[in-house]
Amino acid sequence: MRIAWWFLAAAALVALVCSTVIAQEAVPTMEVAVGFDGYCRGDDWCPIYVILSNEGPQIEGELRITPPGQDNGDVYTTPVLLPPHSRKAYTLIVPLTGNRSARMKVLLTADGHHQLASQQVSFRYVNAQDRLYGVIGRDSSALNFLSDVAPSGQGAAVAHLDIATLPPSPLGWRGLDVLVLNDVDTTSFSTDQLQALATWLSLGGHLIVGGGANGAQTAAGVTDLLPVTIGPVRTVDSLASLGHYIGADSLPGHYAITEATLREGQPLVSQDSLLLIARREIGAGTVDYVAYDAGLNPFANWEDNVRLWRSLVETGVTPRQRLSAIDGYNARAAATAIPGIRPPSTWHLIAFLLTYAVLVGPVNYLVLRKLDRRELAWLTVPLLALGFTILAYVTGFQIRGRLPTLHRLALVYGPEETNIGEVTEVVGLFSPRRAQYDVQVDSGAIRPIPPTPYNDTNSLTLRVIEEGETWTADNLRANVGQVQTFIVEGFTPLTPPQAHLQLEVGERGVIQIRGSLRNGPIPLQSAVLVVGQHEISLGTLEAGQTITNISAGGLKMTPSGELETTTPFRATIGLESPPGSPDDPEYQRQLWLNAILADNWSSLEPDIYLVGWGDQAPLDVGLAGRPARTSDLVLYVFELPVVPPESGENLTITPALIARRPEEPSGYVEMTDSSFQLSAGASLVLRFR
Repeated sequence: MRIAWWFLAAAALVALVCSTVIAQEAVPTMEVAVGFDGYCRGDDWCPIYVILSNEGPQIEGELRITPPGQDNGDVYTTPVLLPPHSRKAYTLIVPLTGNRSARMKVLLTADGHHQLASQQVSFRYVNAQDRLYGVIGRDSSALNFLSDVAPSGQGAAVAHLDIATLPPSPLGWRGLDVLVLNDVDTTSFSTDQLQALATWLSLGGHLIVGGGANGAQTAAGVTDLLPVTIGPVRTVDSLASLGHYIGADSLPGHYAITEATLREGQPLVSQDSLLLIARREIGAGTVDYVAYDAGLNPFANWEDNVRLWRSLVETGVTPRQRLSAIDGYNARAAATAIPGIRPPSTWHLIAFLLTYAVLVGPVNYLVLRKLDRRELAWLTVPLLALGFTILAYVTGFQIRGRLPTLHRLALVYGPEETNIGEVTEVVGLFSPRRAQYDVQVDSGAIRPIPPTPYNDTNSLTLRVIEEGETWTADNLRANVGQVQTFIVEGFTPLTPPQAHLQLEVGERGVIQIRGSLRNGPIPLQSAVLVVGQHEISLGTLEAGQTITNISAGGLKMTPSGELETTTPFRATIGLESPPGSPDDPEYQRQLWLNAILADNWSSLEPDIYLVGWGDQAPLDVGLAGRPARTSDLVLYVFELPVVPPESGENLTITPALIARRPEEPSGYVEMTDSSFQLSAGASLVLRFR
């Protein structure tokens, strides 16, 4: 009998151990890749790539990430459905603020709170002026020398990537400057990734595609973006033209070169009938095709390799330029100044209170005395108080309205010759009563307004759900009469204006811009042609309207080398506190311009721009399941192409048309729009374009 009991106890112990092992094996596992090989651009969006594996029962939950610096509890999530014995990949993008904490936590939860898996991840910040290379290839470490190909006075980093980890959203690509594809099968790009790549290129990205023995495989997935049509591979004994391109000795040896025929763009390096390097511009971006495998010797160890790539990159990378509502204080002020919703003035409140006091006191007393019914005061006083309370409530209800209001202020920036615009939209949600709202936007990403030195707190807590192209700020709370503010960023299709402008030099050093301009399908109010820091008024431009014989003859040079034009653009936008009320359109424009241009207009590249106002926000931010009133204001900024003077003509370029970038400062240096100050012993290098 005792032996039987021991046998049963042993069997129970074995069953318990087995069930424990099975339970442990059923726990889902998580793999996380942050940014681009651990690199994220500061104050921008950072992609998070997560692989979840489940060997247990089906899991329904959410993947949850709290961005660094979001101390108020902001969280970004995406729904998760993991069947038994499944493995799925998810990509989220989260915003990074001025907080420089380089760690964040990734959670997998079920039932809203039960934690199934978690991982603490770290990453490295890339400064706005530094360059980040993404390299995808069989031996991507062979291109580590690119860390020496950095902007003057700045740094560079090389991220070793895999196609699977590239984000499907264009916002996730903004931290990357250059993408190099070399000896890799690009047919594994998804449709969303290719669309994101094309958008990134149009807005200033730089793609470099390598050739060599596997050149056809590398080009297969990005054929439509290349400047060439790929041909067979052949071997050559000399690449003398490659050395001549940078003034270096040619490379000895045998080379596998992918033959190519120019399809669109321009050849940069050719040798006899062999095309070695070709370039194509797509919008503001650049695609370079290199006919050899840059990861193989002798290229990988060529002592002049850095010089070659510096030549390619420096002429192909568009300077990082992005207008946005970076002034959080003015952005909130603009979003909360909602037309049609104004509190009563101080004088109205005083008049209301005085009327109440007079009626309850002297008038009530005199009437009751005349009627000889003073004992009714116990009834008339409460009735008067109740009546004025109802009147105050009705008045406030009429002021607030019945529907919530979405005040949408948008900035759309279109680089030269692109059909995609970059959108920053600040939204103010006004609630007439205490309620919770689900704010939804398609093809846009929601983030909080960055804190400022004037207001470093934000009562708004965002719980953002990312489901494909649809983003939802879930259960956004607002009290009676409160305005909650946040930012939505994304992209919109654009038909840019068609400009045919020529820069000319007339008699006595008069600089003129001549030509014509045809507006796109978007009507523009109060349109101006911005030249450097100066403007030429064009009035209202209707959709498709053409302006011929544009002659900016007022662009005259003074003896000191400045431009004699109309009032400087900075002075006309009302950078000081604007007068008027929220119902005044000019007041609204000035507030929004303050948020956009107060600190960073001077950093806009000196060029020619068409700037005007629209009245329909490009990103449709709405309330899920609720009607809402909307109020829109849009500023469009289009960069325009300008034809330079004919060859051989002398031209004096004024400071207003020169891009000046400070580099390698030492000591105290203070820069302004037109000058700089150096302390004793300080030095500065300036780069002009």
